[in-house]
Formats: sequence, structure tokens, C-alpha cells
Amino acid sequence: MGFHDPIKTLESPIEVMYLMHKVFMSHSDHTLELVSKVETGECSITDVKRSFDLWIKHLLYHVQTEDYYMTGPLKEKKLQDGRMVLKENVSEHNDLREMGAELFAKIGKDARESLIEDVLALDDQNHEELLDQLRIADSAIIETLGKQTILRRSIRHIYRSIFDFIVVEFDHFENEESFVLPLVHDQMSYAEELECVRKLLIDDDSDNPTWILDFVRENLVDSDRKLLDEISENFQ
Repeated sequence: MGFHDPIKTLESPIEVMYLMHKVFMSHSDHTLELVSKVETGECSITDVKRSFDLWIKHLLYHVQTEDYYMTGPLKEKKLQDGRMVLKENVSEHNDLREMGAELFAKIGKDARESLIEDVLALDDQNHEELLDQLRIADSAIIETLGKQTILRRSIRHIYRSIFDFIVVEFDHFENEESFVLPLVHDQMSYAEELECVRKLLIDDDSDNPTWILDFVRENLVDSDRKLLDEISENFQ
């Protein structure tokens, strides 16, 4: 099942993951789209960071909860090509955490430091002058942002990094749906699946426990939202 395909029915609670993955991938694509709009002035890098922060917040909670409540109780399965399903799933989670942390730091870096590094990387006869402008006052940063060479270089770098992260995320979700969810279905009872899904959608330790459920629900089409509601209505 593709991440953009319509979902007509859920055969078991764990298949709510199809809906969650669909929303997460849609938000990832939206973040990448925002990056492409920075250079044209349609949005700012602050808009990108806000969208990316939300993406990382959900993704990190998601993989952490899966490790403990979904794959943790399962028995390992070896595929015909020798891969171990659960071990590989945890490894992919670690890759996502590492890449996410690096990208989070990169996008959240102080604007002045980031621009200075970009200027230093340029073989431009005017880069010393640009550095002086950056050091004079904050207003010089705004002026320097108008230098299209620097802006394009920065945006290309961020775009490429986010694109690479999306590829890893996409591959992980695809592998999880193909190999891990069938294990959950085979090894967990309906009640255990339901509790696992509840943990994925409800953050019991938060002041706002439904922040994941609300986000997923708000970003689904009506037919998918109905499927989510049918499952979540059974949460205790």
C-alpha cells in the first residue's frame, strides 16, 4: 500500500500505522516544499524550522514508543535473505534519530554563524566585505540575505539534507509496513494491538495527552479520519 493510496478498511488496530505514516510523509513533503519557497520569499527559514521541529517531535516520539511497546514484546523473525526483522527495524530507528538530530542542529543554527560559514566557503572577491557587513550589525544579515549566491547555496544544502532524510524515513515506513506489522498481527492479541496503538497516539506523560492523535486526525481526509475514530473510540 502506497502512502498516498486510499485506505478503505483497517483489519486490525495496528493498521492505524498506515494512517500515521501517511500523515508523517505528507508533513515531510510539506517541509521540503517550504524550503523551496524560501529563496522566492514565499516563506522564511523560520517557517521551515517550525515545520521541521514538529516533524522531529512526532517522529522521535513515534520510534521511541514503537521500540518499547511494539517491537519490544515481539519474537524475532529471520527473512529468507538473512535479515533480522526486529534488529533491522531498531537499526533504522537509530539512523532516523541520528539524522534527525544532525538536521535539527543544522536548521536551528544561529543565522549569523551559518551565513558567515557560507561566506567563507565562497571564492568571492567580495567575501571579506560581506564578512565585515555581518560583523557590523544585525541589519547587515538582512542585507546579506539578499545576496542570491549565498542564499541559494544555503537553501540547496538544507534542501538536499531534508530530502535525504525523507528517503530514509520513507524506506523505514515501507519496511515496517511490509515486515513488522505482520509480526504484530501474528503475535499480539486484539487487546494488545489496541493498547500499542493507544500508546502511539496518546502521550500519557504529556500535559496534552492527545497531541499526536489530534495532529494525525487533523491531517487526514474524512474517510481516513472515520477509520481512525473507529479505533480510537475503543481506547480505555
